[in-house]
Amino acid sequence: MFFRVTIYTKSAQRDMKRVSRADADTIMAAIDELAISGRGDVVKLHGLSPPAWRLRVGNFRIVFRREAGTLWVLGVGDRKDVYRG
Repeated sequence: MFFRVTIYTKSAQRDMKRVSRADADTIMAAIDELAISGRGDVVKLHGLSPPAWRLRVGNFRIVFRREAGTLWVLGVGDRKDVYRG
């Protein structure tokens, strides 16, 4: 197992409520796959401290952080909006 625990921030929980049910199911499946196997279209985001990564799922991006066996989901959104402050 790649990550023992997956934690969604309040912001990520709010973001998940904004997407359709079908998209939410797809996003959750991709996050589960990342947590279990460490696989996915993952790229490290530059200029952030602490470091963060993004997972690409279709037109959606999941911004997350890795920390001692824990996957912190920081945000979920459309690719054109997710990186904005």
